[in-house]
Amino acid sequence: MGVILAIPLDDQYPWPNMLTRRFDGGDDRILAYDAELGQWRHVPDLATFQARGYYWCNVTVADAGFFDRITLGPPYPSSGVPPRADYPVCQT
Repeated sequence: MGVILAIPLDDQYPWPNMLTRRFDGGDDRILAYDAELGQWRHVPDLATFQARGYYWCNVTVADAGFFDRITLGPPYPSSGVPPRADYPVCQT
């Protein structure tokens, strides 16, 4: 299991490829901020998470209110490849 940062999110100033998920278990999706669209997008599976170069140690947590306030765009398309078992938790 990866490490999840417990940093409060300011939804007014997301950075490109910022990652988040709800900390209360109300939604298990991982969302990434797409700066070109100006919207958050769902990362549909582990293989896509890895293919996009994301790391678990960069996932922040947010409360339900954050998910109510954000603009959710279309999900990223699935990468269509199997996830790697040896993918690192953090970039070294």
